[in-house]
Amino acid sequence: MNKPKVSIIIVNWNGRHYLDTCLSSVLNQTYSNFEIIMVDNASVDGSVECVQKKYPSVKIIQTNENLGFARGCNVGMRASNADYIVALSNDTQVVLNWLEELVKVAETDEKIGICGSKLLLMDTPDIYNSAGFFIIWNSFIYDRAPGKKVGKYEKLEQVDGVCAASALFRKKMLDEIGLLDERLFFGHDDIDLCWRAKHAGWKAMYVPSSVCYHKMLGSVKGKKLHDQFIVDAIWVISKNSNLLGLAGIAVYYFTGMIKAIVWKSFGKDKDYKPFWNALKAIPDEWKKGKPYRKRVGSP
Repeated sequence: MNKPKVSIIIVNWNGRHYLDTCLSSVLNQTYSNFEIIMVDNASVDGSVECVQKKYPSVKIIQTNENLGFARGCNVGMRASNADYIVALSNDTQVVLNWLEELVKVAETDEKIGICGSKLLLMDTPDIYNSAGFFIIWNSFIYDRAPGKKVGKYEKLEQVDGVCAASALFRKKMLDEIGLLDERLFFGHDDIDLCWRAKHAGWKAMYVPSSVCYHKMLGSVKGKKLHDQFIVDAIWVISKNSNLLGLAGIAVYYFTGMIKAIVWKSFGKDKDYKPFWNALKAIPDEWKKGKPYRKRVGSP
């Protein structure tokens, strides 16, 4: 029986210092029927030249600007004709059977659309980075594992979603629900995709036997990006949730803003503006999200 083909999409932006570790581990897999597509977001650190020289089997797609993760990953996804597509961060290192375990679980049930690895912190590998997340009250994302000691989340189980630092997606599912939301430059893209998949009846599985070490935000920095991350959460809620969910996130951000103001009055370096900007964005974002909510039966 032929093994399903897998395309591994790695989005890179000035991440040359991570690529040796990442690519050498991916190319040493027990699973053989895969290709690597690296989407390079206009790097200026010699990433492309390095990969061309040391890893000639890697397919490289170069963009003219930094598209961010979601748009960059979609470029790679559109170039794939595989049965499964894996999103993998460039600041990762995977174990020998990492890919085999993801595919094995996906093949057990045709309604499994998403499989996520056990993510461990690269610098402290006895600590979880992510072990799948759950959507609470249609509003809050409960990522249960970050910062916890390894040992608690070691069984295969269904979750609401997984982190796209190492995640397998069934191509058939993506054809049905669409790719990553390109409005999201970095962050929330995996939450949004998993939420849409859940609405459409697809299953997401946490696969602890597929182990991936993650530097986590190794190539992402900047206050502006962090501020936009907060605002983007409102957009994801507006697309996928309902008024109760929106009210929940609004209360959460309002509380965060008040806390920041109080801390700032005591001379602490806390900025309330990202929360305020997110709250101001609610009416417009809610209006824009209406067509998406209609698809999932929310008002």
